[in-house]
Amino acid sequence: MNCFIFADADGLLFAPAEQEHEILSTAHRIWKRERWQAQEIQSGKKLREQLQFGEYLAYCSTDDTYTFRQHLREIGEPLRNVFSVSCLSTIF
Repeated sequence: MNCFIFADADGLLFAPAEQEHEILSTAHRIWKRERWQAQEIQSGKKLREQLQFGEYLAYCSTDDTYTFRQHLREIGEPLRNVFSVSCLSTIF
């Protein structure tokens, strides 16, 4: 099985070659979103506001099974570590 290895300061990801395009596309989308968030912070909008953290906490007070990951999906934030790979996947 052919695998690609992706690495950054957060760790390593070993992924099947057939997922290369999907992984790179998602990584680029996340990178663009993070750049936008950084610009928003520089303009004075806190990350807490951008991620609607107050709304998340309010919902958690009524449903203790609700996760931050679910919240991010609902508000349209990109997620890290979203790939299911069969080759070998390890994030350090």
